[in-house]
Amino acid sequence: MGQTGTGKSRLVRRIVSRLKRVIIADYMAEYTDLAEPITLEELAALAPKLTNPGAAFQYAVIGEPNDLIESCRAAWAIGRCMMVIEEIDMHCKGHFLPQDINGLVQTGRHRAVSLIGVSRNPAAIPKQFLAQSSARISFRQTEPRHIDYMYQYGFDREALKTLQRDHFLLVGETSLLDGDLKS
Repeated sequence: MGQTGTGKSRLVRRIVSRLKRVIIADYMAEYTDLAEPITLEELAALAPKLTNPGAAFQYAVIGEPNDLIESCRAAWAIGRCMMVIEEIDMHCKGHFLPQDINGLVQTGRHRAVSLIGVSRNPAAIPKQFLAQSSARISFRQTEPRHIDYMYQYGFDREALKTLQRDHFLLVGETSLLDGDLKS
């Protein structure tokens, strides 16, 4: 979470580059140089082959934001993968997550599906997504209501305001930031 240009997508790119099984809901086509661009139909056709735990893939699903539900269904069917949802707040109405997305958030761990959600506006991320998160990362925040919101989740108000580009605060634990990825 953080303002535009603070480093959110750069950090996600660094994390994704280390993973072997990734599906990115990439409706802005920001990851096509990192992950193979694929349509939702192509992903659905490949899904049965990708259920093999040894299958390695990095796909950027190119399509419409409405395709996210089908992308989540594919991630569930494939299992043992990371699902990245850029601008997760675009897919939510208030704090409501569509049923299939919510199902992946609530029970994806049973299929070893992990999630990364990216957003500029932390208050727009559904609470059920944040509640299931083992780690929350914030880049610089200057909007007072965003700072207050992040404070509720354990972030230091003053530190959020002064973070430099590509620096972030972490609340919780994650192995995805091992080594040189720590801020």
